[in-house]
Amino acid sequence: TADTALARRFDYRFLLAILNAHFTTGYFLNFLSDNLNFYPNDAKSLPIPNITAAEQGPFMRLVDSILSAKDADPSADTSALEAQIDRLCYTLYGLTDEEIAVVEGGRS
Repeated sequence: TADTALARRFDYRFLLAILNAHFTTGYFLNFLSDNLNFYPNDAKSLPIPNITAAEQGPFMRLVDSILSAKDADPSADTSALEAQIDRLCYTLYGLTDEEIAVVEGGRS
């Protein structure tokens, strides 16, 4: 199907980066949930930019670094790597400084 063909364009590590970014949490809370529930099928509504494998590379390398660190030490602090993914997402989705401030202010 068309959905399957599109999904094959994305490396799973790129999707992991997007799905775990602070931007995505805010998007889900503000646009896809009813403030009480979030259903897995709702994730299909998340807009994933259609970028090339080369453009996915920085996301994939950061995810590899996080997974390696957590494999070596499950309690490893990977917040700096996660922040780099957040910055990549802000650029990817074209967020303004004001929009980034909203996302950053909503961190818990």
